[in-house]
Amino acid sequence: MFAKSNIVSVKIPSSVEEIGNAAFMSATSLTTVEWNEGLKKLGGNVFWGCTGLSSINIGGEEAEEKTAKIPKSLEEVTSLSNFAKCTGLEKMVFAEGMETIPANMAKEAESIKNVKIPDSVKQSQQYSRRFPVM
Repeated sequence: MFAKSNIVSVKIPSSVEEIGNAAFMSATSLTTVEWNEGLKKLGGNVFWGCTGLSSINIGGEEAEEKTAKIPKSLEEVTSLSNFAKCTGLEKMVFAEGMETIPANMAKEAESIKNVKIPDSVKQSQQYSRRFPVM
């Protein structure tokens, strides 16, 4: 789709429920993504190698630099490597109301050092990375 492209910013509408495999893989110019509640599934290696990516935001919320905000609607993550080599991301924030952190969530996202997990989370599925909680 936009793999290895020079895309800088993308806004994913609430009508999109799934982002397919390698959709933005190695799009090194990509700096910001805005997605919405309604996103249910991330395919494999979606943002792998997006070294310029520094902000993933949920529509309508204030963006935070070096932060990936994860919508509560996300239910399935099919790859361990979705955020691997995204060296511009240092923090992951799960939305209030999310009850389960999907399997494979940021397993290989080595640059993410801090994570905010809301009280609503009751379960972290297999292969979810063990994060230092903020």
